[in-house]
Amino acid sequence: MVATRLVAPFVVAGEGGQFSGFSIDLWRAISDELGMQTRFERYDTLPALLEAVKTSKNAAGIAAISITAEREKTLDFSHPMFRSGLSIMVHATDGRIDVSRIIFSKTMLAILGILALVILIPAHIFWVIARGRDEGLPIRESYIPGIFDAMFWCAESMGGAPQGYPRLVFPRVVALLWLYAGIVLISYFTAFATTSLTLNTLRGDINGPDDLAGRRVAVVKGSTASAYLDSVKTQKTEYFDFSACVTSLIAGEADAVVYDAPVIQHFTLKEGRVRVAGTQFRPENYGIAFPVGSPLRRSVNQALLKLFENGTYETLYRKWLGEKAGG
Repeated sequence: MVATRLVAPFVVAGEGGQFSGFSIDLWRAISDELGMQTRFERYDTLPALLEAVKTSKNAAGIAAISITAEREKTLDFSHPMFRSGLSIMVHATDGRIDVSRIIFSKTMLAILGILALVILIPAHIFWVIARGRDEGLPIRESYIPGIFDAMFWCAESMGGAPQGYPRLVFPRVVALLWLYAGIVLISYFTAFATTSLTLNTLRGDINGPDDLAGRRVAVVKGSTASAYLDSVKTQKTEYFDFSACVTSLIAGEADAVVYDAPVIQHFTLKEGRVRVAGTQFRPENYGIAFPVGSPLRRSVNQALLKLFENGTYETLYRKWLGEKAGG
């Protein structure tokens, strides 16, 4: 009796209590190599599956089980049967714009900071050459109020409607150069701000593991994703299975779901309300779990290697995951 649990596309429930999926087909191919008959016993959660194998209630366990140092303390594992990793899933962009998030975004603050610097430099130039000397420019002689006068005039000039204009020749030449420069700068920063904010809105504000700090994250209890989030300062909520995490995300109760990359990628291909955020991270391997000291492990490893060599593994991989297996 082999323990398993539902986790598409590795284990999928069919009619009449039958199972299919990459892991199921792989185990059946291993069983054929070894001349064994196999029955599967389904468990609702990963901890329950691992406990059943650890206590020898089941001779083996297969689904999407990550090989970790902690699990290796109480279980034996086969050779790696699948290269995986973690991924982040977020709600798909729905067209709504969070104005406050845009205003206080790093991009907008950077743009405003650069604009302030651009205005501050010519303001000092005008204060030096025109303070109290040019009746056309209302710039006071003392530094603080004079600089503010000059900055205000420079900002108005960039908008094309300055109050007053220099009467002296040199300030007039400098002002003319600044007016042309202002037109160019305004055009550049408008294009830059529009592009940056549009991309930021389309991508959202969670684009990788570094963006998870302080966010509400749904995760499967007992998973490697849950263990990973213990090292990240998130508002983590554990659920018994992946579908409950998805429900939480779609309902707006979570900002993101962190789970096994192939499971998330498979799900997002079918569900338009969610999407993958960023790329896969924290690589890990799946394996077949056995009770410690199981005599079956060696035979399964030999059969698994044979499936790699004769192309059976590649065929199953393409069938369920639609791409070429690595390595």
